[in-house]
Amino acid sequence: MTIDYETLERGLMQADASYGAAECQGLLTGILCAQGQAGLAAFIDGTLAAAGHAPQDLRSLLTELFNTTLRMLNDPQCGYYPLLPGDEAPLALRVQMLGEWSQGLIMGLRQAGISTFDALPGDCPELLEDVAEIAGAEAFSLEDPEEDEKAYTELVEFVHAAAMLLYEELQAGAPDAGESTVH
Repeated sequence: MTIDYETLERGLMQADASYGAAECQGLLTGILCAQGQAGLAAFIDGTLAAAGHAPQDLRSLLTELFNTTLRMLNDPQCGYYPLLPGDEAPLALRVQMLGEWSQGLIMGLRQAGISTFDALPGDCPELLEDVAEIAGAEAFSLEDPEEDEKAYTELVEFVHAAAMLLYEELQAGAPDAGESTVH
């Protein structure tokens, strides 16, 4: 099964979940970067905390998101990409969701017990400062749609690289980090 943004977003919104699709995957990415492996049940319960009852198909989607995100982070070919709206979505929405993904990443790191970023190894503190700036971005306009698209693409590439580097740096000394999936 492949997770797509629209399907997960629709399911989370219908269930009144705590997060949308982008923020949810950002949160999961932050937790996995910090801990290498996270508890699937805790992730699903936290995501659905505000929901009264979540259908089994949404729980299955979240399980697949968990497994896919973990697999992507462990892909030696840098197969990780943030879960965001497709290119057909308006740029303003894509920028907003990139901000929410970035916010989720920072929340995930904090939820996993990283209270200060300054003590993190290598370039992690600087990367996270930049991610925090992206989290605060609501929109941008360079007055040229082509330049706006290019700037957005560069930001997506940056958060892709940041997630991979964070995972690599934070899991460098962790035994067997993320080598299994959960069913």
